[in-house]
Amino acid sequence: VVAPASPTDLQSVRNAEKRVELMGLIPIMFPTCYSTYGHLSAKDEDRARDINTAFYDDTIKGIICLRGGYGSTRILNMINY
Repeated sequence: VVAPASPTDLQSVRNAEKRVELMGLIPIMFPTCYSTYGHLSAKDEDRARDINTAFYDDTIKGIICLRGGYGSTRILNMINY
């Protein structure tokens, strides 16, 4: 689970983790899920790093975004497609 845009509160992060577990999956909560940087979850570089790391990790079978928002478009040029 990554947070490529807006931040959220700790209770919402915990709820998301529980919901992923209820789906029968093992959640990996990336650092951006727990951080806040102004109106975003983290600096652009940090949010992009989490996404790139998630895609590079062969043990990760799916990527879920904690929240969406316009902040996601700010990092599109930093994603290693």
